[in-house]
This record gives sequence, C-alpha cells and structure tokens, in this order.
Amino acid sequence: MQSLVLELQRLASEDATSLPELLRKALIVAKKLGLPEFESWINNELNGYPNKIVPAYREIRGTLRVRHPYRGPIPFHLADAEMDLLITTVPCSSGVSDLFALISEGSGTEVVANIPHEMKTYLMQIQESQMPFEPMVVIGKNHFSQILDAIRTKVLNWSLELEAQGISGENMTFSRQEKEKAHSSITITNFQGVLGDVESSTLNLKMQIGDLTSLTRTLKEKGVADAEIAELEDAITKDGARDRNLGPEVSKWVGKMTAKAADGSWQIGIGAAGQLLATALQLYYGF
Repeated sequence: MQSLVLELQRLASEDATSLPELLRKALIVAKKLGLPEFESWINNELNGYPNKIVPAYREIRGTLRVRHPYRGPIPFHLADAEMDLLITTVPCSSGVSDLFALISEGSGTEVVANIPHEMKTYLMQIQESQMPFEPMVVIGKNHFSQILDAIRTKVLNWSLELEAQGISGENMTFSRQEKEKAHSSITITNFQGVLGDVESSTLNLKMQIGDLTSLTRTLKEKGVADAEIAELEDAITKDGARDRNLGPEVSKWVGKMTAKAADGSWQIGIGAAGQLLATALQLYYGF
C-alpha cells in the first residue's frame, strides 16, 4: 500500500483533486502524526477562521470606492496612503468551499467586502458633505483563487518536507520514530504565516470620550509597546481637540502602527489592526 505522505503529494500536485478532499487527507496525516497545530490549521481552512483571525496569506487588499447614486461605484482616494492600506486590507476568513462559491457566484469579477461600522462612519465624515456617499471595499475574485492556490502549495510543501525528514506513513500508519521526527523538525510557522491576536470582528471596546487612560490601557492589552503609547500621547497633545477626523500627528502614528502590523513587528493582522485602531480612537474622540 502506498504511503500516506506520497499519496498526499500526489493529490496536492494534481489539479483534479478538490481542495476539500486534499485537506481532509492532510487532516488524516496530521491527526495520525499527533500535530494539533496542523490539525487546527486544516480545520480552519475547511470550516473558516473564527473571529476573522487569519494567516498572512489570507490578508487581501481591496479597492476603496463610494456608491454614487447615478454613476454607481466610483473610486474614493485617501490622501493618507497608510490609512488607505489599513482600511482596504481585509481578512478573508471563509472556508475553502465558501471561497469556491464566491468565485463561481454571478458573472462579475469582483465582490464587495463589509466595512466595519466605525470605519464606515469615519469615511463618511471625512467627505465633509451633507450627503456623503456610502463607502465600500471592492475585492477582485482573483484574490480568492490566489488563496486557494496558496493552500494547495502549502500542503504540497508540507508533504515534501515530511518525506525529506524520512516520514512516509507506510500502510496508513506512522511509526514512533516518524512521529518524533515530525514533532522535532517541522513547525506550523513554516506554512501558516503569522497570526494576529486580536479578534477583529468582536472588539467590544468601551471607554469614555477623552479618557486617555482607558485608551492607552486598551492598546497595551493588544500588544502596543510603551514607547509607541508615549508617541500616541504626544501626537494627541499636538493635534489638540478634534471633532470630525483624526489629526495629522495621530494619523501618522496610525500609519506607523499599520506598517508594523504589515511587517510582523506588531503581532497582529493588518485587518485586525485597522479595526482596533479605528474603533479605539473614534471612541476616544467621540466621532
């Protein structure tokens, strides 16, 4: 009987293999090897990521537009490139079957992503119009295809690494030595990417307007360093009172933190960082 690992390689390298079938086979391998982190990753890919906490390859970039009543969706340009990045980076948490359905649904090549209420309010306020247009983030379906391809490639690379370590799973089982090798030499971070640690869909932040202590405490709890908290306090002081949108110094600070989320120096996904910062600062200012 062919080894489990070689069978997994064959399935991963054949486009005819459905991704759910491939992931279920990978789940068997992970379960038999006793690798709970891989099991969790596979189950998340099959069923979707809870609370929209996703690996880096599932953070996708959309395009910001507004819904014009006569012309339909039109581009909406933000002068602050970092803020644009923060708003248009969307965590894609759907399971693989749902992603296939999104790709197949309708004849268009784009879908509209939900914008968190706080961000939508902010984007409507900065239009400075009595009748602001509704903002939206539009995502090309090609991004979903790229995610699906990335998952297939990760499973293939995992199976190749298992084989390289002498782990084969002959006769549908793994020896004690093979299990020990899997635990000692192969880690999920090689395949999954960095996960954020903020539940971007359920922040439930509470603070009084102007309560700097609550703001800084909240950010510290989410992993913002003391030095960066001090920079924010200084930026808030320099900008003074605000009644509609963030001042230039705080906007610059938000951009810096977004960049840290993007490069991994702040351990949080970009999408989660965006909602956290937008929600916390809007509650502080009372926008």
